[in-house]
Amino acid sequence: MDIADIAEIFGLQAAETIPISNAILSTIYIIDERFVLRARTLEADTMARFETEQKLVSATRTLVPFVYPVLRDTKEGKNHFIEGDYLWT
Repeated sequence: MDIADIAEIFGLQAAETIPISNAILSTIYIIDERFVLRARTLEADTMARFETEQKLVSATRTLVPFVYPVLRDTKEGKNHFIEGDYLWT
């Protein structure tokens, strides 16, 4: 499965995908200069950390003076997609 296929799962028709080579924490692609696809290595605690992150973002969204990125749902209505050893958002 390539990046265009993963973008399609999130409902995106990717005309241009740009890999970000200096991303420190994860694999990141910019899709059509509008969207970000991020892959995290899937480990035993990845889902728990992801869920905790989402709870923290939700709880602090109104407390900080900047806008958090909004997760795009997959066509199945999930806020993530698992492919092989990666959790995609």
